[in-house]
Amino acid sequence: MLKIHTISNFRKLLKNKENITFPILFYGPEEFLIKDTIDKIIKLFNLKRKVYFLSEIPLEEIIKNLSNFSLFEDDQENSVYICFEAEKAFENINTLKSYLKYLKQGKVIFISKEDIIPPKLLVYYFKGKDISAYIKKELLEILSDFLIIYSPKIKKEKIKTLILQKFSKYKINLSEKALEKLLEITTDLFSLKNETDKLILYALETKKKTLDENDIEKLCVGFDFDFWETLNLYLEGDYKKFIKYFEKAYRENPYLSIPFYLGRLKNIIKGKTSYDKIIFQRYKSKVLKLYSLLIDLDIFLRQEYNLRFLLERLIFEKEKSNL
Repeated sequence: MLKIHTISNFRKLLKNKENITFPILFYGPEEFLIKDTIDKIIKLFNLKRKVYFLSEIPLEEIIKNLSNFSLFEDDQENSVYICFEAEKAFENINTLKSYLKYLKQGKVIFISKEDIIPPKLLVYYFKGKDISAYIKKELLEILSDFLIIYSPKIKKEKIKTLILQKFSKYKINLSEKALEKLLEITTDLFSLKNETDKLILYALETKKKTLDENDIEKLCVGFDFDFWETLNLYLEGDYKKFIKYFEKAYRENPYLSIPFYLGRLKNIIKGKTSYDKIIFQRYKSKVLKLYSLLIDLDIFLRQEYNLRFLLERLIFEKEKSNL
């Protein structure tokens, strides 16, 4: 028997662990909601995240970790195995079927970029109709052991409502033209979250109660701050080019460039993602120096110091320190 939920309905079940069974299969166009929902599952079960990409690590290697349960019991109990590119696992149905008993022993989440079950079939499923006759028998047997979560594209009117609700929490108004402009320049929920966070920060800093179309254009259009490229320049010691990049970002958006950068550095320090953890382990001293440097920079800039002069001085001081 297939167990399929839309992601919005599934999120309502996350109040209770008993509602969640493993393995789980996520797919659908709204990737931001998938990642956010996985974060909620991890928080609910208090799990450690182990991330795999099946184009790089075969499923067999993950199964070996799962099957060594008796050797690593504590680690297994507190870990979730997140497997991106799940479509590669489904390319060989017989092999996947042979691994099912191990997949059910641990906590495994698969994320597919492809539609494992076509959306048209899901329409019939959610209307209460049996769709098993339209799925290959071998695939159906496997999918019956998964909790399947589909993340459909959210309708524009629903997104508008969510945006206005988010701003209203901070008692900030958004004009109709501003709302349309914001939707025009954002391509997905991830970019929409970043832009709305940016706008709220700006409104709170400036104590502006209503944001209009000009605010959207000023803050969201043309603000191209490549965080990783700029960070790499600092980590590699190319301070001259780093200052040039950072100065450009600051001139384009003096309100948000430093808070944005501090926020991303904080994620690295906390190990928000597996990549963040790798960067912090490899460059711990430099990341901490840069974080401290930008806090100092923000303080001095509020006293109307010169940005370029400050960056040059602070970099020199931090590099000489033992932080």
